[in-house]
Amino acid sequence: MPLNIAGKQTSNGTLAVAGGLIVGLVSAFLPWHSTTIPTVLGSTTSGSHNAFGYWSGWLFVLAVLTGIALFAVRNYVPDISIPALPFTDSMIYLGIGVVMLLCALLWLATGGGYGSVHAYASDFPGYSSGPSFGVFIGVLAGVAVGAGGYLVQSEPQPATKPLSVYQTRPSPSDPPPAMPPPAPPAPSS
Repeated sequence: MPLNIAGKQTSNGTLAVAGGLIVGLVSAFLPWHSTTIPTVLGSTTSGSHNAFGYWSGWLFVLAVLTGIALFAVRNYVPDISIPALPFTDSMIYLGIGVVMLLCALLWLATGGGYGSVHAYASDFPGYSSGPSFGVFIGVLAGVAVGAGGYLVQSEPQPATKPLSVYQTRPSPSDPPPAMPPPAPPAPSS
């Protein structure tokens, strides 16, 4: 059932894209990796890293910001006209969701590069190091944007150029381009 936001009818797919992008942006600032190291007399020291601590997190944020910019311009800034893009918005949102998901999963698989930073303390009782809740929220945000992009397929899209326009090559049967006529001879004095 469409929802009316700022005077516009908004579909479930559009809501999923918008919600996933906003949640993805917020998740980038949450802890994606946490470490707790025991210290003297049973106390502990702990720390965490957000998405900005590893290159896949930066790529995640770049994909989110790209999606937010496209979404905002297409839906809430009618004064700005974007030139026709080679893909529909639904394909772009689906691609952004896939990039977000892959970047978050890559962070999860590699530990964001922090897995072995405190390896010296890994044998201490009370030591823990691993993914934190922010990366899982990022995974869910990527899935939401991708699913929203898939759902937006049935909605009317802004004007786009067909993909074949960007892939044209001259065929061997095409005539060669016409040569310009020769320049007239210079007048002699």
